[in-house]
Amino acid sequence: YKKALKAFYFLCGKTPMLPRYALGNWWSRYYRYSQQSYLELMDRFTKQHIPFSVAVLDMDWHLTDNDIDPAYGSGWTGYTWNRKLFPDPEKFLAELHNRGMKVTLNDHPADGIRAFEENYAAAAAAMGINPESKKPVQFDMADLKFIRVRQKYILDPLENQGVDFWWIDWQQGNNTKIPGLDPLWMLNHYTFRNMQSKRIRPLIFSRYAGPGSHRYPVGF
Repeated sequence: YKKALKAFYFLCGKTPMLPRYALGNWWSRYYRYSQQSYLELMDRFTKQHIPFSVAVLDMDWHLTDNDIDPAYGSGWTGYTWNRKLFPDPEKFLAELHNRGMKVTLNDHPADGIRAFEENYAAAAAAMGINPESKKPVQFDMADLKFIRVRQKYILDPLENQGVDFWWIDWQQGNNTKIPGLDPLWMLNHYTFRNMQSKRIRPLIFSRYAGPGSHRYPVGF
């Protein structure tokens, strides 16, 4: 059995060392928290001597169905803070860091980048789309240009605010315009490698993409 595992890792790569904070307790609940209520809950845990090292924010951190024009479709995908709930994201993230916590945001990326997003204009222009057209930047992990634009104009600004890593919640199938190329694989690979490029010990929280996924931990 050990020889089989050794052969598997030789073929498919080893599991990278996790950052230490990932080994602590994570708080995750699908609930419409506000900036105030989330911090109050973390303080309540501290008073009760219940330690947490990771704060997981589900999709209500961003604008959702109740906050966008139905003409744009579902609010499942989003990259713009819901300022009604989180009026000062930088302060919120800093407060969590001051409590010794790392932060991950939920990302359902399938609907791409749409015109209601704060950074849509810059991303659309970079993709060669006239921002005044309000045409969406289609999600396409087979397009290296899209991958780079999405990282630079959408993810990097959030990371600069204080987001430590991403909860990649892909659940829309395994097909791209390149036969055999799985979008989940590409999401996991490029998100992980981007963290490496910034000299951060990489961590993603993502769906399992099949054998070999151990190269991009952790999976669910």
